[in-house]
Amino acid sequence: MVHDFDVTTPRPGVRLNLNPNPQQGVSKFEWNNDKHGRIYDIYYTMSYKEGRIEDPVEAWKRDMMVWHVGSYSASKTGSGEVQPETFRFNSAIFYEQVQENIAYNEDLRRRPYVQAKITIRAGSEELYHYHHLNESSHPSPDLPEYTNMKTKLN
Repeated sequence: MVHDFDVTTPRPGVRLNLNPNPQQGVSKFEWNNDKHGRIYDIYYTMSYKEGRIEDPVEAWKRDMMVWHVGSYSASKTGSGEVQPETFRFNSAIFYEQVQENIAYNEDLRRRPYVQAKITIRAGSEELYHYHHLNESSHPSPDLPEYTNMKTKLN
């Protein structure tokens, strides 16, 4: 099992660099790895309100966009030491995701609300090997169902 691990960058209350400028647009997530963590998926959730400019803001509809920032496989250390992990991403892709997932409508106004949410899902060595073995043997992204439950046959 993968136990708790701490995200160290970005820190709570610190803004994530989403500058689309190619020279300044590379951002990163860093975390202190649990010794059992081997495979990670990083997600960024942006919540926003949208509505017509003439409507009161309280009546605007709430929605969200979830961006799968990427996947990361940690390198294994021989001694099993816990080492910090760093995942870098091009923040310009965030704006491409907004454009692809939130249709432009000149009659609507949108504004973010609440703070954005970063989710890092972690998997163990066993899940890492499961994905690694299946990606080379299956050209389809649909993997067989994963379970670590063992059944007893009579």
